[in-house]
Amino acid sequence: MLDYIYVTAIGLLLIVVTVLLVLVLLRGKRALAEKIVFGICCFILIYKLIHFTMYCTIYNKRIIEQIPVEISSISYFLFPIAYLTGVKWLKDSSRFIAFMAGFIQLIAMSVSPQSFVLSEMPYFTFVESIALHYALFLGSFICITCIEPLNIKQIPLTLTVFTVLVLWGGVLAAQTWQIGSNIMFVQQNVIPPFLLIPGFDKGKLYILEYIMIFLVYCVAVYGVSYACHKGKRGEASAWNMGPIRNYIAYLQSVNVVEDAADSGSDKADVTAEL
Repeated sequence: MLDYIYVTAIGLLLIVVTVLLVLVLLRGKRALAEKIVFGICCFILIYKLIHFTMYCTIYNKRIIEQIPVEISSISYFLFPIAYLTGVKWLKDSSRFIAFMAGFIQLIAMSVSPQSFVLSEMPYFTFVESIALHYALFLGSFICITCIEPLNIKQIPLTLTVFTVLVLWGGVLAAQTWQIGSNIMFVQQNVIPPFLLIPGFDKGKLYILEYIMIFLVYCVAVYGVSYACHKGKRGEASAWNMGPIRNYIAYLQSVNVVEDAADSGSDKADVTAEL
């Protein structure tokens, strides 16, 4: 019983504390927010690359078996790569999907702790899963609330990318080399029996409930994103999406200011000498 309470408490605390701290401490501090997200993205990407390499070398796993299939696994690469490279057409999609992956994990821990307690996963795997999903949740939440709002005009593209990933994990990959890794495994892990609409546990009707929940999620996440950015648009810093390009531009702007200051100083010296 205590295990259930611990898992539920961890999920709820991570959500509540994170939301409060981000909205209070990072509000109006875009440069700091970008620096934090930059660090989170580097951590996730480096960790998963090491993880991928170890499994394919030390543990002699087939590379094809390590190809990401489930939404979270894909987000571990999609979110940091999109942020660090500044790919515009993936920007909103990666943040939207990463937040969903991280948030669903924390919500699942809160409302359905038995799916974690009874999974018999090793303690390290359990902690690793929480840490990585929380990193997705924290990084994407900071992005959409403190850095740049989700773009309503990009909704069709975002939903298209999401649909492609669902088809990839739920149809293509599940029917080829990842038998049994269907992306809809969350039907058992996320929605506990007491939340299922009566009769929707028969056949594939639970998918309709997922669609309704997904629509509510879309409205909520876009609403929160725009509400947090209402009336303010901070300037991007060198740590923003695509930091290499931005950093070069940042250095150039600094050099221009320094050159102007030096030029003004030289003119002042000449005037003084005259």
